[in-house]
Amino acid sequence: MKKFKLFLILILIPLFCFAQERTFYFARHGQRGDLRCRVTFKNCTEDSLMPKGILQAEALGNYMKETGFSGTVYVSPYYRTLETASIAAKSFYTKNLILEPRCQEVTGLKSATKPVSITKKCLTKKEIKQNFPNVEIPKKMKFPWRLENEKESLADERISSLIDDLLLNTEGDILIVCHGGIINSVVREMNKRGADFPRQKNYNCCLYSFTFDSATSKIIKFADETSNFMPKDLYTDNLTEF
Repeated sequence: MKKFKLFLILILIPLFCFAQERTFYFARHGQRGDLRCRVTFKNCTEDSLMPKGILQAEALGNYMKETGFSGTVYVSPYYRTLETASIAAKSFYTKNLILEPRCQEVTGLKSATKPVSITKKCLTKKEIKQNFPNVEIPKKMKFPWRLENEKESLADERISSLIDDLLLNTEGDILIVCHGGIINSVVREMNKRGADFPRQKNYNCCLYSFTFDSATSKIIKFADETSNFMPKDLYTDNLTEF
């Protein structure tokens, strides 16, 4: 009996350790920028996805289904990110998408000198719910939410805070649909935490993954997974095609 118990322990320990991994995925929104693909709201005009952007979002969703993703999806409050996440989610996700203003785009420059401010030129709570009924808006989220004149260093700080929060207060895998600029902040932050992710062009609907040891919150692997699902003819950086 003792030998049998020891055998079970030796078998279960590796399985338990494997189960303690969790992966954070970061995806940029699909292609946008065509003046014909815009939506006008009360306080702002927002870019919607171009035809290739829709195909990119569908490719992202199909790939997340293949990975067996069963975690939680967070999304920036911009129209283009909400549209990307909603299209992708049709393939693999049945729960509500969660709005997360901390992954909104960086609107300032490294040399920005004006103080950070909040502008009303953004989607309202009502507009988000009308256009994306599958989105959950946290009760503590403040409106308006859009930041202006934010330096990259401040964006790095909010991304660091977001990652800490998700590691401490959530479970399972995470997908965050956000922006090219903020993904640069993500890469800088993850490299501080032990990754060695190269600086590169963040294509539309690129997908970067960072896997943590849940017990230590240390990064144990990372990857650019874009080439696993994106056809060569769908590589774009908004209006620039490759």
